Amino acid sequence: LLPLGIYADVRRLRTSKGHRGGYTSFGKAEFDIGQWLREDPTAWHTTLIDLYGLDSGFPAYEEARLLQPYARVARLEQAFGERINHYRFIPYLQLHEFEALLFADPVQTENWLQLDHPKLVAGSLTAIRQGYQT
Repeated sequence: LLPLGIYADVRRLRTSKGHRGGYTSFGKAEFDIGQWLREDPTAWHTTLIDLYGLDSGFPAYEEARLLQPYARVARLEQAFGERINHYRFIPYLQLHEFEALLFADPVQTENWLQLDHPKLVAGSLTAIRQGYQT
């Protein structure tokens, strides 16, 4: 994104008072996203929330439970976007657990992770991935 002049930043959802880390309830996510949208009128926001971790308070949760996985994600994202109702918000729910993304291209993931964790042993994710049948 940087070559396009787009700067990405990561924010963590509030998990409890004074703590952040990930999705725990729709109410907390909705509150955080609303605050972030008000803080910077130029910033766009999206999410990376695992589908499996949603609570029953998530918009269209009960309705979507009966749908096939891709249709479920599409319906939940639609309801999420409608609930936040802001043009600078792009809802995204991750169908498969985030951890699966780490092994999609282990070499690239290691290169990226070494930016913050230089002691990460090169080839470690590749070795884990090769230990399983695909």
